[in-house]
Amino acid sequence: MAETERLITFHLFGQEFSFYTAASDEETDAILTLVRNQCKEHGTHGGSTVAQSKMTMMACLNLAAQYLALQRDYTQHREETGRRLARMNKLLSAFTPAPTNTNDE
Repeated sequence: MAETERLITFHLFGQEFSFYTAASDEETDAILTLVRNQCKEHGTHGGSTVAQSKMTMMACLNLAAQYLALQRDYTQHREETGRRLARMNKLLSAFTPAPTNTNDE
């Protein structure tokens, strides 16, 4: 059963934004906190619309860079785990007796 999406509305820089999500309340709060922190980190706390727009874009680019780094790390982790599992299987197969043929003809 697919989760039902709901409309989330929040305010940032005096503007209202809305989006649909199936994320839990806790996840939604974490998302909004992350976005607000990124915007604060990049100095978006007032001023002209152009300045806010540029700073918001910088925050988005920073989030995208972090996402791609996590994606890369995850891929490397999966590859390393695959190599380790293959090595373990090879080592275990060296200690596993070969199956015997139980079919008497």
